[in-house]
Amino acid sequence: MTDAFRFEQKIRNMMKRCRMVSPGQRMLAAVSGGADSVCLLAVLHVLAPELSFSLEAVHVEHGIRGEESLQDCAYVEKLCGELGVRLTVRHIHVPELARKSGRTEEEEARIQRYRIFEETAEQCGAQRVAVAHHLGDQAETVLWNLIRGSGLRGLRGILPVRPLRDGQAASPLVVRPLLETSREEIEQYLETRGLSYRTDRTNLDKTVTRNKIRHDILPDLIKLNAQAPRHIAQAAEEAAEAEAYLERVTARAAEGCIHCRANGQPVLLLEPWQKEEPFIRHRLLRECIRRASEHGSLKDIGAVHVEALMGLACGGGEKSVSLPGGLTAVRAYGQIRFLSGAAALSGEALPAAGTVLPATGTALPVSGALYAQDARPGERWVEVPFPGRQVVRYGGYCFSLVCGCAEENGICIPKKRFTKWIAYATIAQKESQKLCFRTRRPGDVLVVRQDGSRKKLSDYLIDEKIPSSLRDRVVLLAIGSEVLWVAGMRISEKARVTPGSAYVKVSCSTLEGQEVEDERECQCTDS
Repeated sequence: MTDAFRFEQKIRNMMKRCRMVSPGQRMLAAVSGGADSVCLLAVLHVLAPELSFSLEAVHVEHGIRGEESLQDCAYVEKLCGELGVRLTVRHIHVPELARKSGRTEEEEARIQRYRIFEETAEQCGAQRVAVAHHLGDQAETVLWNLIRGSGLRGLRGILPVRPLRDGQAASPLVVRPLLETSREEIEQYLETRGLSYRTDRTNLDKTVTRNKIRHDILPDLIKLNAQAPRHIAQAAEEAAEAEAYLERVTARAAEGCIHCRANGQPVLLLEPWQKEEPFIRHRLLRECIRRASEHGSLKDIGAVHVEALMGLACGGGEKSVSLPGGLTAVRAYGQIRFLSGAAALSGEALPAAGTVLPATGTALPVSGALYAQDARPGERWVEVPFPGRQVVRYGGYCFSLVCGCAEENGICIPKKRFTKWIAYATIAQKESQKLCFRTRRPGDVLVVRQDGSRKKLSDYLIDEKIPSSLRDRVVLLAIGSEVLWVAGMRISEKARVTPGSAYVKVSCSTLEGQEVEDERECQCTDS
């Protein structure tokens, strides 16, 4: 039995043990031209007939190293041609993409590679994408995660099999057949097969953290124990098993602690969260971050960020914490909401407490108050002739005002959050003052009972649990200091339409014309 055959059987056994491929499936091998990926391609080419899968390859030319990068591409084309493996080549310019995104070239290159892997897998019908991470890569990853404080999940290191798209089990699987193989074994196999490979000089740059671990830290550990990489990998495997169990425990706890808004963003309910064990509390916070972040990623999230969230959750009052990836966590009224990007800037509010904002700033909220999209929207005076119609733009929304007259035997008014009927007499009685769309001012009042009892608007917003950071952006329809409509919520009792009276029907939509209404059965003379 030759060394090459033993090596191939080792890879075969791992692929079968980890169920990396099934008969009849197509495998897409990512080949850069380096030793690891050349070894991967060569071994898969040998094993494909035995394991009954078809093999294709993909090469991404990153445009980072000029002529060297093009020579890598030419070498991969030549190798695939000799092996009879169909190859897809994609050229990108990572430096330019990195400048636009603000990421490092290393990070941008990885993101673009996996995007291309996914696209190519879809085009060629591959159910598996094979990449060439080996035992040394596993040890480096675990060490790096340990250094930056990413917790038990990070100690799993690189998984042998995972979905190409995080959190989407139906997507193609990324498989790593070489994960239990050392770099020395790889180089020995290539030598035995007489296969050459390319060397990427950027892998020698020790200013890159991974390279420093690879060339400085890991060799020192090997001096202490030659089996250090393998022992680290074994610990990672045990951590992966523990993590899988804890994921199931966390998922059960999340059912009672984490609610999702209509746009998918999570909200942590603090009362049930505080009843969980401390370790599970930490995991629930990470789960919120994962759900809120782009592509469900926990990248750049370390222990320091989770501890900051713990402080936020256990503190009092309204506070916020900024997180990597443009996320913001805000505590108010017994909940923590996790907002991303534009949602955080728009001042999105909490669900179930009457304060949900749209996900993009262009849709109407599914519940709660309507918030002006501008921080300082000013005021918009309105004159509504009777009969007549007026259209007004305010706060990023479009309001239509139409005058009419209720029948003597009553008017059937649907209960809609963004269409209200206002008694015209309420407006006409105040000839010296005009109807106005605006946000709150000192002294604003709202008639809350039919006997004319008033409440300060500030007290009403507090009672409705509108976070203080958002109260100055609630859209109002008012005349003088008297609020006729808190948009998205309630109207003044004084403004209710009675049979036979004139009214102004006020309807709100987005500037694109979208109307989101909560249609319920009609109730006469109820506005």
